[in-house]
Amino acid sequence: MNQGKFWMTPLNLSIENTYNLGLEYLLSGSPEMAFNCFSYILPLCSKNPLIWVRLAESCLALHIQKVISLINSFYSFSIFQIFFFFFFSFLENFFFKVD
Repeated sequence: MNQGKFWMTPLNLSIENTYNLGLEYLLSGSPEMAFNCFSYILPLCSKNPLIWVRLAESCLALHIQKVISLINSFYSFSIFQIFFFFFFSFLENFFFKVD
């Protein structure tokens, strides 16, 4: 038995596959499914900070999708573009301000 590959147990492979599936959902625009995948493996590896980051990304992506659908239901597409341009430029200036 190779002692160098102790991490390749079926449980760890299942965690890795679920994480990869959640990441694929997140990148393909399905943040709710991604959140379900990440929250499923959270009790098994809750000390891994990357899981928490991916959960936060899923929440933010879902929130942005809901805001976009709400804005699209009330405004035309051009107003939507203007709003998000100013919104994201404000966030960029607020969080990444260089002094």
